[in-house]
Amino acid sequence: MATDRTPLRGRDTELALLRARVTAAQRDGRGRVVVISGAAGTGKSRLLQEARALARDAGARIVAVSGDPDEHVIPHGPLLDAVQAGPHPVLPRALLDALPSGAQQGWWLRNELEARLQEVAVQQPVMVCVDDLQWCDHGTLRVLRTLPPRLAADAVVWVVAVRHGESDPAVSATVRALTEIGADRVDLQPLDGDAVAFLAGDLLGAPPDGSVLTSAARAGGHPLLLVELLRGWREERLVQVEGGRARLVGDVLPARLRDAVACRTERLSAPARELLQIGAVLGRQFPVDLLAAMLDRSPPALLAPLQEVLAAGLLEDAGDQLGFRHDLIRESVAAGIPADFARALRRHAVDVLLDRGAPTLQVATMLAGSAVPGDLAAVSMLRAAAATLAPSSSSAAAEFSVRALELLPDDSALRPEVVVESVMLLWQCGRAVDAQQLAATMLAGSPGGDPVAEARIRLGLARLVIRYSGGEAVRQCQTALALPGLPDAVRLEALLLLAVNHGMAGDPDAADVVLAEVREAGPFEPTPVQGSTMARVESYVAFHRQQWDVAFRRNADVGMLARSDDPSSPPGVWEAALWITVGHPVRALALIDPELTAARQQGQVGLLLLWSTMRCRALFDAGRLEEARAESEGVLDMEEIDSIGGLLDHLVFYTLVRWALYVGRPDVLRAHRTRVQQMTAAETGHVRRNGLWLTALMADSAGDVAAAMVAAAEAVATLERPGPSMAGVPDVADEVVLARIALRAGEREIALRAVAAAERRAATNPTRRMAAAAARHARGLLDADEACLREALDLMVGTERPLVRASALEDLARLVADRPREAVALLDEALETYTSTGAEHHAARVRRRLRDLGVRRQRIPLQRGSEQGLAMLTPAERDVVRLVAEGGTNREVAARLFLSPHTVNTHLRNAFTKLGVRSRVELARLVVATVVP
Repeated sequence: MATDRTPLRGRDTELALLRARVTAAQRDGRGRVVVISGAAGTGKSRLLQEARALARDAGARIVAVSGDPDEHVIPHGPLLDAVQAGPHPVLPRALLDALPSGAQQGWWLRNELEARLQEVAVQQPVMVCVDDLQWCDHGTLRVLRTLPPRLAADAVVWVVAVRHGESDPAVSATVRALTEIGADRVDLQPLDGDAVAFLAGDLLGAPPDGSVLTSAARAGGHPLLLVELLRGWREERLVQVEGGRARLVGDVLPARLRDAVACRTERLSAPARELLQIGAVLGRQFPVDLLAAMLDRSPPALLAPLQEVLAAGLLEDAGDQLGFRHDLIRESVAAGIPADFARALRRHAVDVLLDRGAPTLQVATMLAGSAVPGDLAAVSMLRAAAATLAPSSSSAAAEFSVRALELLPDDSALRPEVVVESVMLLWQCGRAVDAQQLAATMLAGSPGGDPVAEARIRLGLARLVIRYSGGEAVRQCQTALALPGLPDAVRLEALLLLAVNHGMAGDPDAADVVLAEVREAGPFEPTPVQGSTMARVESYVAFHRQQWDVAFRRNADVGMLARSDDPSSPPGVWEAALWITVGHPVRALALIDPELTAARQQGQVGLLLLWSTMRCRALFDAGRLEEARAESEGVLDMEEIDSIGGLLDHLVFYTLVRWALYVGRPDVLRAHRTRVQQMTAAETGHVRRNGLWLTALMADSAGDVAAAMVAAAEAVATLERPGPSMAGVPDVADEVVLARIALRAGEREIALRAVAAAERRAATNPTRRMAAAAARHARGLLDADEACLREALDLMVGTERPLVRASALEDLARLVADRPREAVALLDEALETYTSTGAEHHAARVRRRLRDLGVRRQRIPLQRGSEQGLAMLTPAERDVVRLVAEGGTNREVAARLFLSPHTVNTHLRNAFTKLGVRSRVELARLVVATVVP
């Protein structure tokens, strides 16, 4: 008779694809992704087994991840099991223990795993096999969405198996993300007739005759059912081999198959059926003593029914636990239990587990599915589970919190508190739409209800969205304040939060009005936290009125009065924004970089993103263009919430568009044009004007000054008002640029207004050299005044805005064009700045102007080799390429060059695009064949 280890039949095409992907990764070092989908029992796990065998034959390192339906709330559970397996784990236990805990753990784990897989892939191919994706937790799913594109240039093959018809949005999103990056999709179909015949021959020990094939056709080509049918015939001696052919001697369904679909349960004793049903409730696997506790019997008393179920082939011994032979068996048994009874059993199982000392987290999933509305004990436990999971798995925490909310009675006093918790968790895990819908549903569901409860919900939502949408935050505060009968404490809280939001949204007049209302409400002795909040608002107001020294002083008071009650907005972030605006981006970086280092060391991903977002703009203003672009793309890669009107627009997308204008990348401008257009339609003024200003700059760069002036109309209209008129985080040189555009368009009156605005700001801030320099620069442009421009350049000596100074050099060169030698010297200095910062578009313009003066300054090639692509690399990209070609991983290169791995990754992607290569192996071959200095 045949053994259970049989060849894989009917999957030749799929095996050929897997073999090709492994071979290709081995040959050219590129990553591949294969997604295998199919119904339960169609052979996904067996195909993964063959994939691992192919990988082993190719000398690949294998990482086997397997989802578990009973452990999907354990953050990164399947992944952690896989990377710790074997004598030489991918990530040693000591390293995992050293990772920060809390919400940041997932981010650090992804980065550590990325670095380690890359290190291994440099030495040998890697295959990551993921079975039962539908049962992986949200942390593992995010890793699977994130790492394959990041490791596309490394010899890592990802083979992912998922069950058909999976409705979990996170699972669907993961499959969609893998498909979008070019994954091969394999949809396992029923076995054809030839495959069925071969498989029957394998299992029966001889080729089947017509009777066998006719009866086997009832399995519909379903591999699991077919195997169960054939093995059942063999075990029950329903097949005989005569004349070299296998034939049926009794065409009946074997007991084995009936077991697989839960038919055999009818033949069990009542105690055995009860045991099996309880087991289906407990999960895929379960310990015998838990089963005994559920049945309120001693373990010896279960011996007879347990032996009966084991003998029937429904359960099997899984070491220290019992387990169902296949998930289909468990599912079919569970399906035969009345829904209400099954729910009651699961709820009882929760109580048993808790009595036995099981932690709440262990039973949370079972509890969420078994509790009924009004179960306040379940509500309490689910909230506790959500609080436990929130730092490390906000997606699972959100699910438990929302379920707790569903279980609460409509009139429960806890509802506002749980709503706020759920909304915050939904936002934290990136489900912004769900968060808004939940809040809207809760608010709409109780018209005329408890105004205090509604106010709490709205203020919780306002605190959450302030970083992503200032307009929405303002609206929520205003709506809360309009509610009748609010206690003074709640009203004061709402007013202060509204003032903060107005200040952050660039509306100092509105913020002042709210603060006046706070002060005029009666005798008011603010608590330290309230005083800190008021100082914060006053700093915003002073800043938007261009009273910079006052803004700095009041911001310093924020931290002195009380620790911030909003950890997402530490005073240092606003101080960095102040330094950037007044023209000191290097000073801002000196503040930002230590905070970034601390955030990395402490594993505080939220703060890491916040500081990185601010760093994008500081790097750009400091003339470190490539680093600014890399930092911006790193933020976009990490940020989960992306809505119009927040810091991404004012700092990240602003930086990317301005970078593209300086370096001459129309493709990047096209990629972000839609985002800029969305900004121009925003309801919040400073967001809209930020988009309009970027639109004006793009039009001006394209030579369409008329369109530029149309886009700048709102900036012009607001020049005399407090608050941002152009960039959302103002640039001290904006008025100079506006004056230049207006003069080119023949709009001298508008240019005069821009100059006047710059001069008013300089007069208000006499100690700020860049304010004075910008004012003299603007005046020199307007009046074609050589002395003003020279004064501006003198003021800029030793300042931190090299690109702004280069533009002033160009403007002065135009005025002294009748003195060619002096003009050439000025243009040469500007050209050196543009070239050193990578501002190639502007450098090309200066070279044209030098040619008009009879001087040719050729662009210096970046290398002397023969490959045209290598000449296009920036110095930073060349450094990265050289070290990668020598075998360095992103982490090793980052350490050598004192960069972040995200920055290295960006430089590497840029180099791949310019060189037309797709992997490290191809890059190394190109570099070996070409001299790279």
